[in-house]
Amino acid sequence: MRESNHGALAVGLLAICLLAVGVYSCAVNPVTGRSELALVSFSEEEEAALGAKAYTPAVQQQGGFYRDPALEEYVQSVGMRLARVSTGPTSTTGTGC
Repeated sequence: MRESNHGALAVGLLAICLLAVGVYSCAVNPVTGRSELALVSFSEEEEAALGAKAYTPAVQQQGGFYRDPALEEYVQSVGMRLARVSTGPTSTTGTGC
């Protein structure tokens, strides 16, 4: 009988932990306005800092910059069109790469 009490206690603790994680991680997506599960959340500043830190290693991992002026102009124009319709903070000045 004592073992069944331990099992019930373990199930109860697990349920409480899952409920706490569910309540804590429920966040409103600023783009869609819908509630979503967000186990990790960053401020806009933290997100920008993480992106800046990961930029150079990501470029190096993908073989560096592609030096074709026509292709660079096309990719830049696509990025600018996306930035204009983005709901988040954007910079249209580019990185000067």
